[in-house]
Amino acid sequence: MKKTIIISLVLLVAAGALLAQRAVEGKAAPKMHAMHNMVNPMQKCMDELNLTDAQKAKFAEHKIAFERQQNTLEAEIKNLKLDIVAALKAENIKRVKELNKQISDKELLLKNARVDMMANHLKELDKDQKAIMLKNLPMMMGGGEGHQMGMSKNMQRNNMKRNQMRMKDRDHDCDDCGMMKGKKH
Repeated sequence: MKKTIIISLVLLVAAGALLAQRAVEGKAAPKMHAMHNMVNPMQKCMDELNLTDAQKAKFAEHKIAFERQQNTLEAEIKNLKLDIVAALKAENIKRVKELNKQISDKELLLKNARVDMMANHLKELDKDQKAIMLKNLPMMMGGGEGHQMGMSKNMQRNNMKRNQMRMKDRDHDCDDCGMMKGKKH
C-alpha cells in the first residue's frame, strides 16, 4: 500500500513538472531567444574568423549533419522518457534504471556529436583562424563562466529543471519529519 502511494506521488510530481516545464518554456522562450540573439558566441566567432565561401559551405555541411543527429537523439531521448513513465506505472524499477542508462548514453552521444562538429570545423581552418576559434571555443561549447548563451537548449532546459526541483525541495510540507515550508531538514 505504501509503495503504491509513493509511486503515485512520484508520478504526480513528474506530471506536474512536465506541465510546469511546458508553461515555463512557453513564457520564457521569447525572452531566452531575444537574449540569445543579443550575444551569440558562435556568430561572434564566425564573424571574427572571416571564413572563405568554401569554408562557410563546409561549416554549413557540418552543422546540418550535427542537427540531423541532434534531432534523432533528442527524439529518442523523449521516447525513452515516455517509456520511463510507463515502467514506473508498472512498478518496474529495474526497467526504469535501464532506461535512465540509455538516456545517459544518448545524451553522451549528443555531446560527442557536438565535439565532432567542432573538430570538423577546426580541420577546415588555417593557423590564424584556428587560434581565433580555440580562443572562443570555451564560450561556444558552453564552458564560459556564467555564460549560458553558449549552452545548448538541452543544457538550458536541464538547468531550469534543476532549479525548479530545488525550489520545490525547499518549499514543501513534510508530514513524516514534521518540517514546514521554508525550513531545512
